[in-house]
Amino acid sequence: MDRVKRLIRYACAKRLQLYGRGVRIAVLDSGIAPHPDLTGRTTEFRDFTKQARIGAYDDCGHGTHINGILAGNGFMSDGRYSGMAPECELINAKILHADGEGDSAALLRALEWVLGLHKRRRIHVLNLSLAVYGLEDERMLLEMSRMLEYVSEKGILVVTAAGNGGPAYGTISQIAQSSRVLTVGCHDFGYTDKKGRSCEMRSGRGRYGLEIRKPDLVAPGTEIYSCAHRPARGRKWGYTAKTGTSMSVPIVAGAAALLMEQYPQMSAYMVKRKLQLSTTDLHENYAKQGYGMLNMEKLLTFRV
Repeated sequence: MDRVKRLIRYACAKRLQLYGRGVRIAVLDSGIAPHPDLTGRTTEFRDFTKQARIGAYDDCGHGTHINGILAGNGFMSDGRYSGMAPECELINAKILHADGEGDSAALLRALEWVLGLHKRRRIHVLNLSLAVYGLEDERMLLEMSRMLEYVSEKGILVVTAAGNGGPAYGTISQIAQSSRVLTVGCHDFGYTDKKGRSCEMRSGRGRYGLEIRKPDLVAPGTEIYSCAHRPARGRKWGYTAKTGTSMSVPIVAGAAALLMEQYPQMSAYMVKRKLQLSTTDLHENYAKQGYGMLNMEKLLTFRV
């Protein structure tokens, strides 16, 4: 996370003492493991998979990794791998199985659950680090898209992934094309992992020439270190690296949480617009970068 925080100019958040206090983020993913960096952070958990287990768990690792990027306190790394908003409140719905796959019905049930919770206690952000490709059931796709738009209309900022289907035009995730959701792509300024891979080269692209920019913005997503979902054999809890636009999403969702802490009365729509307009223009095609790279300095200190 050190590299990520330098790229997005995160230092101002510490300077302003913003940590996500009072902000609730719902995470729909593979669950959350009892990593020490995340202890006591999840106030609600529901398993929407066929296992329907009681109590928080993660048999995949994807969800724990996402939660760590969002809200890990860095306890096991002396702060090195602390997340974006380490004092926000987490609400987790398990919709992905051990293999990282899920189904549309589980997503819809989880969204209904989130809306029910929202009526009792405001949920500020929905982190959706998943993509949908090749769904042939047009009715189900329409239902999911409409539900996400409805969640947005209720005042929850929906942050979702552009997907890893790029670099061709028109490869944005099927549920990330709506103007109501904030779609995050990946850009790492050419950084590659040890195997020479870069999320940037696979990040979903929008369609060329459209008035609506998709993705909305980009953030780093290559070789992001965050919480592992189980201890290594004979060792303490640790961290693992993952690559993908899934990892870019909680970076932006966490940034939104800090802005919401700073301006508690700011609407989800205005948070979305400020995230778009306070980016750094990378002078690349809009279908790749959207408005540009997440810039925390501009987001938290400049008027746009």
